[in-house]
Amino acid sequence: MVAGSTSAQQPQAGIQVVDAWARSSEGSRETSVYLTIVNRGDRDDTLLDATSLIADSIVIEQLRIRELKAERRALGTIKISASSRVKLEPTDRYLAVTGLRDPLRPGQSLPITLRFANAGQIEVSAEVSKQELGNRGR
Repeated sequence: MVAGSTSAQQPQAGIQVVDAWARSSEGSRETSVYLTIVNRGDRDDTLLDATSLIADSIVIEQLRIRELKAERRALGTIKISASSRVKLEPTDRYLAVTGLRDPLRPGQSLPITLRFANAGQIEVSAEVSKQELGNRGR
């Protein structure tokens, strides 16, 4: 894990990833990652999957609240239309990270490789935060 903060990633084929952050995982081998994917290009792209050298698995998931119960389901991929942005956020789509090698603490970062159909691989550094829902506290 590398200490530091998140900055905008360099665009590839029109795709840029900004505002990447992960929840602190102290006491757990799991976390969630949230970010915004900006497609400045003139053609659609698709987020195919994500990996990290310090986790066993990353799955693109969606959270739905139905009848006061939280339901999570794997999405497989996410389409990013041309000239648009897609937010992965706590109350909707996110990256579910499991099998962390070590707990993540605020101030550290989680390296992630996102793989897109057109843009290829984009390296992202998600800043670890102690944020609760709706509170981006450090």
